[in-house]
Amino acid sequence: MHEIDVELWKIGPKMIKDDEDRLQVQKILLEHYVYLKKVFIYLSSKSLYPNLTQLDYSHFVQKCSILDKNVNLAAVDRSFIATNVRKTSNDPNAMRVETQGNALCRFEFMEVIVRLATEKFKSPGLTQTFSEALQRLMRECILPNYQPAEW
Repeated sequence: MHEIDVELWKIGPKMIKDDEDRLQVQKILLEHYVYLKKVFIYLSSKSLYPNLTQLDYSHFVQKCSILDKNVNLAAVDRSFIATNVRKTSNDPNAMRVETQGNALCRFEFMEVIVRLATEKFKSPGLTQTFSEALQRLMRECILPNYQPAEW
């Protein structure tokens, strides 16, 4: 599933130019994949299953204590919109993924986590790489502040 998510998201050479850093981001997400998938399923089951609405995504961000001077509500919305934008392809062999209009599917949820890490920690004086930013977001915000309820 992780490989498919990576294949479908828009985090590529345009966003993370360093190939090693991009691979490290994928590795970090793979390390936390079971947990993040469980979080996504829990959130989407209370939202617009099998997708996650913008409002429920915003509640998740607040509960994880991601909001601060670097990440305000406008930055949270920008991350959602950048992740949720659909590119149409003229290539008949291109894989097409349809989701509920203004909601995130699983691979987009993984992508928005990386975008939030970038907003929060990838700036001068905080971290040098996208992978360091993602590691900090997981360690300092998401893991300690969000535990989905047991089924």
